[in-house]
Amino acid sequence: MKTRALLTDSAEFKTKVVFELLLSGISLQELSLKYKVSIENINAWKQQMIQSASTIFSKRKSSQNDEKEIKLLEKKRDALKKSIDAIERKNANAKHYYVPQELSQRSITPTNRNAQIKSSYVPLIS
Repeated sequence: MKTRALLTDSAEFKTKVVFELLLSGISLQELSLKYKVSIENINAWKQQMIQSASTIFSKRKSSQNDEKEIKLLEKKRDALKKSIDAIERKNANAKHYYVPQELSQRSITPTNRNAQIKSSYVPLIS
């Protein structure tokens, strides 16, 4: 018997096969022949359905937890926005000093202050 690949079957098809197995009373062998699916695949789908069935009924609790978490995150976001606005206002009122790039890149050692003056000295008359 040639069976179909496990990965190509859609969720609707798997659900249909498992429901038919559970509700109609057809044996695994008959169902396997009817849909050309291996018995192992049908058993795996059945186990997946049984394991995930509890999440359907617990959805209400998880959605309440999600709503609480969303509200908490929104409060944190608002607090961060206020902090950012306060910092921006403070920086807008502060005086900013500009340091030319050539000065910021030079290193002046306090022991040899004349070295910079001598290196930048250019005689006017040659």
